[in-house]
Amino acid sequence: MLAAARSEGMRRLLRGVYFGYWVVATLFVAEIAVTGISFYSFSLFIREWQHDEDLRWSLTAINASFWVGLPLAFFTPLIGRGIDTLGPRRMMLFGVPLVGLAFIVESMMTQLWQLWLGQGLLVVGQSAAFVGTGKLIGMWFERDRGRMMGIALAGNNAGGIIMGRAVPRLFDAFGWRWTLGGAGIIVTLLNLVLIWLFIRDHPRDVLEASDGRPARASEAAVARSMLANDTRSGLRWPGLGGLLAAPFVLTLRTFREVWTKGMASWTFWLLTLTSVTSFVSIYAVLNQLGKHLELVGIDKTTTGTAITILGACGLLGKLIFGYLSERIPSRVAFGTVCLVQVVGIAVLLGVRSPDQTALLWVFAVIYGVGFGAVGAVQPLVVADSFGLLAFGVVFGSLQLLLRGVQSAIPFFVGRSVDATGSYEAAFVVTMVALCLGAVSAMFARPLEQAGAMPLAVAAGDGGGAAASS
Repeated sequence: MLAAARSEGMRRLLRGVYFGYWVVATLFVAEIAVTGISFYSFSLFIREWQHDEDLRWSLTAINASFWVGLPLAFFTPLIGRGIDTLGPRRMMLFGVPLVGLAFIVESMMTQLWQLWLGQGLLVVGQSAAFVGTGKLIGMWFERDRGRMMGIALAGNNAGGIIMGRAVPRLFDAFGWRWTLGGAGIIVTLLNLVLIWLFIRDHPRDVLEASDGRPARASEAAVARSMLANDTRSGLRWPGLGGLLAAPFVLTLRTFREVWTKGMASWTFWLLTLTSVTSFVSIYAVLNQLGKHLELVGIDKTTTGTAITILGACGLLGKLIFGYLSERIPSRVAFGTVCLVQVVGIAVLLGVRSPDQTALLWVFAVIYGVGFGAVGAVQPLVVADSFGLLAFGVVFGSLQLLLRGVQSAIPFFVGRSVDATGSYEAAFVVTMVALCLGAVSAMFARPLEQAGAMPLAVAAGDGGGAAASS
């Protein structure tokens, strides 16, 4: 009797709240542990691996594992096509277990090839799980799209807030292996349940949820337009027979499709340049922060606090720029985000001893706001420039190019640091790259056909994932 009453109460709650909010909440939670471990806390794991008696790997050797992302980048258009054909929900159900498995594999590794395997699983899993976030938000929200994108992707910053403080303590209590393995199990079980219950990705779901809600009339119009264009049935999945060749075949087909539709224009390449510089920032600064601070004499507890501040300010950055992208062109917001990161890195270069922790907090605030906003603004820019009908194709193509950068940057940063004993050169190069990215973003004007498409983001609405950022 009591159980039945509770079940009915839950159904009323679900009916009373616009379902899109449950989608956003699920995306927020899904990001927490994944990016909290794989991005924000990664530099803390580097420190542990270098001091582990069974490993003691050089920074170059650890960062070389990112090269595995280069061949796997060819799967990104396949994942993008999967999002357009099978839907983001199924791809999330496929990707999340791969992320969990990556953490578990790395928790048991004793040789470098096992780190490569773990990083490979992480690349594919994160892409499958989170590349479709922009499409989900675009389906479920119209006027408040920028804010909802910011909230959904703020989960990775919440991960930084939680993991920045928790990971050093977990290291002391359980060691890095149990910490990483436990994270893999929790990520998989919790996220699979939430995705199964609260992620819906068919236009009919949006129509049903919008019924009787005048404030959601624009979302209903977007859903009807998607149904009229029959976006899923028009795209073919390769099938099991062509699965091995599919990544390369679909890569060529995707780029041909992008080119023939006029998307491989200056807009595409300018946005690619801006996105590339943001990836340089991720893998030259954020992922290496713990090791850099160790070199200047700052302990891991203080480093964890800095990562926590980064996460908090990153969350704030997503909310601020998600809101601003509804009022200024998203490309302008993207360029501004790049410049904010430049200022933050300049402050970090001034941190040269444990006595300068106040300056470290200033860096964490400024850089956190700039870096955190990237994950919210980048998918909005893509949707703003190219519309939603081809979001998976365009974003998948963009991610393919970015994976190449992701693979190369950590290796060269590691070589530079092992040779010079300092991150200064890498940070200066990153600042120059971000300035170029800011300029390119300002000139990346939306395509005319994107503005004319019924599913395009309205002017001023704006348009990940990082990262998976």
